[in-house]
This record gives sequence, C-alpha cells and structure tokens, in this order.
Amino acid sequence: MKRFIHFIRRCLTCCVALVFGIMAIGRLPTLLLHPFQIAGFSYTDNYLLFHNIAPEKTSTQDALYFLEDYLSPLPSSQIPAQRDFETEYVGGYISFFNGGNSIVDSVGIDTFKVGAPTLGDIILLAGTPCFVLVSDKHSGMVRVTLKYEHAMIELSISKMGSFSPTHPIEKMSLLHVTNTCHVGANQSRTWHGFASVESYR
Repeated sequence: MKRFIHFIRRCLTCCVALVFGIMAIGRLPTLLLHPFQIAGFSYTDNYLLFHNIAPEKTSTQDALYFLEDYLSPLPSSQIPAQRDFETEYVGGYISFFNGGNSIVDSVGIDTFKVGAPTLGDIILLAGTPCFVLVSDKHSGMVRVTLKYEHAMIELSISKMGSFSPTHPIEKMSLLHVTNTCHVGANQSRTWHGFASVESYR
C-alpha cells in the first residue's frame, strides 16, 4: 500500500511539473521579446514602427486596419484627422494628413500601462539618440527629450541626477519629418553616455 501511495505521489509531482513546463514553454516567445517589441514597437531602416505603422510611409487605410481592434469609437462614419487608441500595453493617438485621406502624420504614446520600457531599452532597440534636450520641469526635476531621426522620446530625471539605463520612458512620438535631429539642434547636446544631467545642459 505504501509503495502504491508513493507511486501516486510521484505521478502527481510529474504531472504538476509537466503542466508548469508547458505553461513556461507557451510563454517563452513573449519572455524572449524586447520590452518595446512586447508593446508593439519595432525598428527598421532608422524608423521606429508601432504595429507596423511608420509616419510618412503608412497609408491611413493600412494604419486603421493594423489598429482596428484598439481604436476608440467614432461618432460618425467620417475619418477624423486624429484617432485615439488603447492596447493592452499603451495608450495614445494616431494623426493623419488631409483629414485621414492619405498617410499617417504621427503616432503618439501618452501612457505605458504595463511596465514602461526604459532608457536602456530604447538604446538597445534603436541605438543612441542623435541629440538630447534638457529643460526644467518642476520640483527638482528636468524633462529630457531624446531625438532620433524620426522619433522623440521623453522622460523625467532629477536635476542633480545622472542618466541611467533604468529610467522609465514616459512618452513617445513617431513623427513625419525629414529628420527630427535637425530640429532645434543648436539647443541640444549630442549623446555622450549615461552622464550627469548637468553635462547635458
């Protein structure tokens, strides 16, 4: 009888281990993804894309198709110049040229709902920014804007602090411009690593 009970216990242990193993394998592709990829971003040819959408390159119709499950409802059948969206991971907006009749103008991310990606994450995905702009915010904090060729990334850092890979990203803008790096370059500083905020003044 004791041998039988021992055998049953071993079987149950193996079954539990098998179940957890299957669950872990099922989650493995997600666990291996970059935090920005989990949120729906990718990077190719100097463009940050959101759900395969790149301003200036993606048509309005394609963008609406890619985001159809996440768009806020419309009061009418007309396509407005801007639509809000909310996914499992982020909330933001997408804007269009010509009242929604041509191509995407910009994509803005206002909120990260589940584990905001960090400064280190964006550098791993898209490389180092071309310029960094630091401006005063409030209560001893500064607003930091990282400029990429077709995107701008925003975060907050203590005035007396230093840039760190762990600083969370607060906002993102994917933009329809020839090169964001050329905008306000004389007021910005080139990226020189995870240095003090003061060194970027």
